Amino acid sequence: PANLRLWKICTVVNKLLKNDLENLERRAMFTNKNEDCLVCKYIRWYFMIGVPILVFTWLQPELNFFRGLNLSNIAAVLVTIALIGVVVWKYYNEREDR
Repeated sequence: PANLRLWKICTVVNKLLKNDLENLERRAMFTNKNEDCLVCKYIRWYFMIGVPILVFTWLQPELNFFRGLNLSNIAAVLVTIALIGVVVWKYYNEREDR
């Protein structure tokens, strides 16, 4: 069950990253003449996201400081803050370009 959940999470993240990285690569080729290939970007994202998830899943640590906290609410708040941050950042960049 835990491995199946992890597999589902990894496939969803992989699909999202694939779309984002393809768009970034297209833009980078026209603007920055970036030399990074798509495979290199996948490897970097895997090490940043996949490896920590796999380590925590494999170790199954008993994190006592999370007891009594509702982690789903904390995650929802963090995602909301990130969304607001991205909107503010995009607004600032669009306004700056005018």
